[in-house]
Amino acid sequence: MLGKTLFSDTALSPSGTVSCATCHDPTKTFSDGLSQAMGVTKGDRNSPAIALASHARWQFWDGRADTLWMQALGPFENPKEFASSRLFVAHRIAAGYAADYATVFSKYPLPDLADTTRFPLAGKPGEPSWQGMTTADQDAATRVFVNVAKAIAAFERTLRVKPNALDRYGAGDLTALDAAQKKGLTAFFKTGCVQCHWGPRMTDDAFHVIRFPTGRQDGAADRGRADGIAPLQASEFVASKKFSDSPLSAKSLLGLTPAATTMLGAFKTPSLRGLPSSGPYGHGGTFATLAEVTKHYGERGLKHDDTRSIGATEAWVPLFDANAQNDLVPFLQVLASEPVP
Repeated sequence: MLGKTLFSDTALSPSGTVSCATCHDPTKTFSDGLSQAMGVTKGDRNSPAIALASHARWQFWDGRADTLWMQALGPFENPKEFASSRLFVAHRIAAGYAADYATVFSKYPLPDLADTTRFPLAGKPGEPSWQGMTTADQDAATRVFVNVAKAIAAFERTLRVKPNALDRYGAGDLTALDAAQKKGLTAFFKTGCVQCHWGPRMTDDAFHVIRFPTGRQDGAADRGRADGIAPLQASEFVASKKFSDSPLSAKSLLGLTPAATTMLGAFKTPSLRGLPSSGPYGHGGTFATLAEVTKHYGERGLKHDDTRSIGATEAWVPLFDANAQNDLVPFLQVLASEPVP
């Protein structure tokens, strides 16, 4: 329950206006319906639906987090999202959730944050208020910050979705799809969509270059995974370091992060569950309809001289014509993911 409450608590942001639920609204299949995320200001990427995020190998469009709790930390200190800091969050927990925190995280008692000389009211790495603290006090405040994210991640792991028409069809109900939807399912295989969108969540959890338009507010092409690798490897929160409860080896992590040169313009394959209600589409949120998405794929992404994207479309991505593009839409419209209450 602590994580569920924190998920919707706008008091974790200094503005008092932003929570996790701002961009991941339970009434909107845990997305927001906007082109780009809106925190304290407009962001550069679309908010993905997160009902099944706990099953993903990587988090964020560029995979810069390797656990669900590491992802939950990112928005707090992002100046476009919460514009908060780990010290601000720690003080909020001490003021409003001390008893609940102590119950859940008895192994890590809350430090005494009353002395604001030791624990300033706000601050994060790189800021003078943080840099003036002792290493031990920094670790104590960061531990609270991390545990907040772990509580939120624990809530997110409880999220489930109801079976949709494709599940019923796969289970043997041949009437679950109509003729147009069955034709679209055939096209889904013939056009190669299934190469990346397969399995229970309909994703391969990998990164691919298919040249979607940028959503960046400055209009620059989004470099995607190429810019996500270094922050992942350098982060104090990766699963190989001290704040993890189940550490992996650093060597294992590095082996799962390919060279940036091969990942220029690559983005994580999104789950197709919840697709009809998760638009606008693409990492930049630039496509309003599924028909626009299938057209984009059928044309192998933006042309290589189009500055709204970067990187080279992967050689295996097939071209397919307008007939196949149109056939896909009725099938994609059945891929609902209504959350289980």
